[in-house]
Amino acid sequence: MVALRLTLLGGFDARLAAGDAVNLPAKKAQALLAYLGLRPGQTHQRDKLAALLWGQWSDEHARDGLRHALGALRKALPDGQPPSLRAEGQTLALNAAVVEVDVATFERRMAEGTLQALEQAVALYRGDLLLGFTVSEPLFEEWLVAERERLREIALEALARLLAHQLKSGGDRAGHPDGRATDRARSLAGSRAPRAHAALRPPGAAGGSAQAVPGMRGGAAAGAGGGARGGDEAALSGTAATTG
Repeated sequence: MVALRLTLLGGFDARLAAGDAVNLPAKKAQALLAYLGLRPGQTHQRDKLAALLWGQWSDEHARDGLRHALGALRKALPDGQPPSLRAEGQTLALNAAVVEVDVATFERRMAEGTLQALEQAVALYRGDLLLGFTVSEPLFEEWLVAERERLREIALEALARLLAHQLKSGGDRAGHPDGRATDRARSLAGSRAPRAHAALRPPGAAGGSAQAVPGMRGGAAAGAGGGARGGDEAALSGTAATTG
């Protein structure tokens, strides 16, 4: 039975099984929960977590910061059996048996690869990982940027495969791919990915072809990094309601 639900795509939201919000006012406690939640079941060394979120502090203060954040998590999370949070020796992990995370579900649907699973994956991708969430810690921000890029690439692949299927099956009555999916793919690709945009043109448009759609991911990768990142995140927040 699910005791805790985490939504990390498009922002941060943590809720108990009954739907009540988890009370975690401290930003670093939220960051700790999000980091553990990205891969529920995976154990993390306490020293690594302390360095990740308190890396600019002394070792003693970093460990103390982790203890306080861990205490806040224990107080806020359900204490049933099995527990949501596993603390064993010098490691911490979320219990995958009772914690549901949208990122993990998103990646499972992509791995399944069926048309229905791809549609569900696209619906789950409401925006970039922890969109709008910042913590002034270089190691955490470095991790967050890398994970955002990785998950955006996966979302682009899902959209490309969906659009390719639509084109193969005739799209809408005019023979075009679904406009909402196309617009979302363009928002994800960013303004610096002209090859990705060209690949998404409907059949019959200048330079567009059905064969180009599966190759979108390669062109999109260039647009996902660098200066395009900020614009992409803003565009994603505006498209989430259309597809979510």
